[in-house]
Amino acid sequence: MRDYARRHQFLVRTAALGENEDPADIELLDNKEALKLSRARAILVAQLGKPWEGVDSLKPYESSLFAAFAAQMNHDNDLALKIINELARAYVRAKRMKKIGLLNSLHAKRALHQYANTKVVKRVVSRYAYKRTVLMGMKAAASANGVLAPNWFRWLKAVDRVTWYALCDIGMDVASVEACGLRSHWLSEVVANSAIMNPRIESALVGIKTALGEMVDEESED
Repeated sequence: MRDYARRHQFLVRTAALGENEDPADIELLDNKEALKLSRARAILVAQLGKPWEGVDSLKPYESSLFAAFAAQMNHDNDLALKIINELARAYVRAKRMKKIGLLNSLHAKRALHQYANTKVVKRVVSRYAYKRTVLMGMKAAASANGVLAPNWFRWLKAVDRVTWYALCDIGMDVASVEACGLRSHWLSEVVANSAIMNPRIESALVGIKTALGEMVDEESED
């Protein structure tokens, strides 16, 4: 977590703080490092990604995942698995040819035609405001009808790390720092049972502050 915070420049050395820093924006963790709250919030909000604008606005791999989840939500687990397997094979080809657009599934088109406008799918989609929270909601709903192990689409980590971690974290008690802002907002939408545009990331920020305060800094120990 410290590496992520340092890399994204919201965990900084106290010695590097300037005289013009807003005291309200700085939270000291110890005598060596401090948290820049505005920067942390900006990073957490960025994890939400783009607003939901329909299936047609999704990238090929996103719409294929959506299609797989939609199929399984409608108890067509065989079709969902075909899409998942096809995506895994497509990733190898897309990586070799360095063309991300090749990362898709032909079976996804059939699944979208059959299931994208079903009541169960439309009900889930209506509850989320962002592409990533829609995919999280779809994956959570699909998992109620059978296993959807994250390692089945582990290629996603190389393509979209935030979405990968967010999907992996569903059902767990804690969230990965790389997707904790997204997870915080998604849970707010789950509780509200409604799409929320205004980012809800404060609980993630609290979690980061708590975790950083409890973690031993290995660099300091050396």
